[in-house]
Amino acid sequence: REVTKKLEGISVPTGYSIEMAGTLKQQGENAQSAFMALLTVIGMIYLIMVAQFNRLSHPFIIMLSLPMAIVGVVVGLVITQRPLNELGYVGVIMLIGIVVSNAILLIDRINLLRNRDKIELQPAILEAVRNRVRPILMTKLTAILGMLPLALAMSEGGALEAPIATIVISGLIFHTIITLVLVPVLYSIFEGVDIWRKNRKKRKKQGRSIIHEMDAV
Repeated sequence: REVTKKLEGISVPTGYSIEMAGTLKQQGENAQSAFMALLTVIGMIYLIMVAQFNRLSHPFIIMLSLPMAIVGVVVGLVITQRPLNELGYVGVIMLIGIVVSNAILLIDRINLLRNRDKIELQPAILEAVRNRVRPILMTKLTAILGMLPLALAMSEGGALEAPIATIVISGLIFHTIITLVLVPVLYSIFEGVDIWRKNRKKRKKQGRSIIHEMDAV
């Protein structure tokens, strides 16, 4: 990045140009490939969740929480002044895997309480959050502590791999609140709308049934 800035300020004679080559060019190509791999992974995760939940709304709720984790990644990289290189995209993929799994556990618990125990929507959400808050916090804290030595570049060659740990740690910190607050709120909104639509259809069906009975009389 610093080399690119310096090259931009250099004027070259007519007929000459400056272009990236060698290792620097390869790094740029690798970063593009890593970005495409990231998009592919996100798409595959969504399809797998659709197959698991057998509906589109619940995976969509989980995906809506991912941007906040990305905000944490940006903040972490800005604070530490570390670049988003091709290894950084590996960190983003790792981060997505962790945060998605925790959100899946939370939503799956809510569904279990509603379907098996026949608990109403809001009590089921509150109970699921109480049940899952400790496992979610332990999972994220374990991942953060495991990445901390790498983030501090304590190992040999750690400076190259430090962005991976920085991305995972900062993303997990931001997403912790999101998992326990935003995901339940979004679930409540989506399911509330779904319940309202079902009740509306039911009332319309009952109304038509009453009209038919009156006509028959």
